Amino acid sequence: MKAYQVSDGADVTVIRYATSSAAARREGGNEIGCEWDGVDSCVRKPEYDQYAPGPVPAQALIEAGWQFECRRHGCGNWANRDTEEMKFSAAGDPYCCEACMARHFARQRANAAAGAALQELVEAKLPGCHVTEVYVYGWRLQAAYGGGMRAYVDFSFPGGRWPGRFVFGEEGFRVHADDLHAFRALYPPPADEAATTVAA
Repeated sequence: MKAYQVSDGADVTVIRYATSSAAARREGGNEIGCEWDGVDSCVRKPEYDQYAPGPVPAQALIEAGWQFECRRHGCGNWANRDTEEMKFSAAGDPYCCEACMARHFARQRANAAAGAALQELVEAKLPGCHVTEVYVYGWRLQAAYGGGMRAYVDFSFPGGRWPGRFVFGEEGFRVHADDLHAFRALYPPPADEAATTVAA
């Protein structure tokens, strides 16, 4: 596989690995949202062949003059050759400074901890269920508002045909109407919560 630099001539440039220039132009164009004729340039970059099948490390691209937005969510600064305090994570992600890298890692750890706590809550409420997805927006558990879900757990359960969902901040569980009988038989609600399970 050979490395090609594909650009739209404006703001978007990618490195694409392909067996020919034509294949790189077509696949790179798809990646940056251009038709064949919309690709401004497709240039061989043999110095990046060593990184096949990709991606090229951000550090190598920055040394070649590229710039990347700082990986910390909400920072907005750029990491480029002129960034004096630029740092790279062990995974090669660029940050504009060490403080941003530390904040990003702290946010990731907090997000993981919140997700683990939410999963533990659902598994305690529904013994025997199988958690299939955990989503937490941000770094802490926040209740749903305005119709939006900021934290939820999807799960399956014995006898159920469809996935169920627990939305943090809502009462009860979202269960498909076809599975409601099986769910209530397996997890009968307390007498004062008879109406908290909703059919999805």
